[in-house]
Amino acid sequence: MCRENAKIAFWGAKPTDHSITNLIVPLELVAFDLWGPSRIQSGGGKLYFMPIIDAGSSYKHGAYLNDKSDVSTIAAFNVFQAKAESLTGRKICDLHTDRAYESAAWGEYCRRHGIIHEFTAPYSSAQNGLAEHAIRTTMDDVRTLLHDSGLPHSYWAEAAAFSVDTHNLIPSRRHPGKVPLESFLGKRQDVSHLRVFGAKCWAKIPTVNGALISGGSKLDNQGVECHFLGYATGRGNYKVQDSASRRVFVSHDVIFEEGLPHHTLPGVGENIPLFNTILDTPLGDNGQSTHHADLDQQQEHVGDHTDDHVDHPIPVVVEPRKST
Repeated sequence: MCRENAKIAFWGAKPTDHSITNLIVPLELVAFDLWGPSRIQSGGGKLYFMPIIDAGSSYKHGAYLNDKSDVSTIAAFNVFQAKAESLTGRKICDLHTDRAYESAAWGEYCRRHGIIHEFTAPYSSAQNGLAEHAIRTTMDDVRTLLHDSGLPHSYWAEAAAFSVDTHNLIPSRRHPGKVPLESFLGKRQDVSHLRVFGAKCWAKIPTVNGALISGGSKLDNQGVECHFLGYATGRGNYKVQDSASRRVFVSHDVIFEEGLPHHTLPGVGENIPLFNTILDTPLGDNGQSTHHADLDQQQEHVGDHTDDHVDHPIPVVVEPRKST
C-alpha cells in the first residue's frame, strides 16, 4: 500500500490538548453545552440542562431551560456571568462552545461584554471536553440518585442540581488537590450541611403570632414528613417536599432520617459467614461436598468400633525388672 493510500485509510482523530486549562485562573475560560430535550418534563416544566463550567477551578453552574433558543441560553448565561463576576471580582475572558451558538445574538452579547467566543470544529465535540464531561458525569449521577431514592423521573432537574452542588465541594480530576468552590471563591467551604438525596425528613411548620400557618391549633403536630430534594439559597436552607400534599417548599428547621449506611464489613460483635461451603472441594453427584461425605464416613467407621474399645480394654503388659 502506498503512503498516500495509507494516510487516507488509517486516518485517526487528532487528540485535543487540555494541559493549558490547568494553568489558568477562574473565569479566564468558561465553557457550556446543552443536554436535552428530556422525554419527561421536570416539576417546573424544564426540558433542557445547561451546565456552565469554569476551567480554572472546575466550578459548575447548572441552568434548566424550557427550550434551546438563543433568548433562553443567553438569559441563563447572563445570570451566571453576573453571579460569577460579582463573587470573584474577575471578568469572563473566553467562552468555549460548539457552533450551534454561532449566531448573531450570541455574537452581539459577547461583543457587548468583551468576551472572546471560541468555537469547536465541525463534528469535533471532544474539543468542548469540559462541557461534555460535565454532562456525562451529571446525568450518570441523576440516574443513580433517582434509582437510589425511588423518586420518579420527573425529579431529574432536582437530582441534577444536587449533583452539581455536591461536585462543587469534591476535588475534581482536573484539579485533584483543590475543591472547586473553594478555588472559585477563594475561601474555605463548610460541608456539614450535606445530606442524602431523597432522604426522609421532618420540616417544622412555621408559626406566625403563635399560630401555625397551616391553620392548625397549638396541639397539632408541629412538623410534616417530607423528602429532601436539594439545597436552597441561604446558609442551612433545604428544599423539601411534603410527602402528603406533594408541596415543595424551603425550610431551615429540618430533621433528617437518612437511614442506615450501606456497608460490606461486619460491625463490632457481628459475625457474618462469607462462605457456607468449601469452594475448592469437588462436589458429588447429589451436589454435596465430597470432603464432608468423607468426614461423615470416617465418623461412622469410628462409631462402629467404639463399643469394642469399651467392652474389651487393651491389656497392659509389664515386663519384669532385670536384676543387676
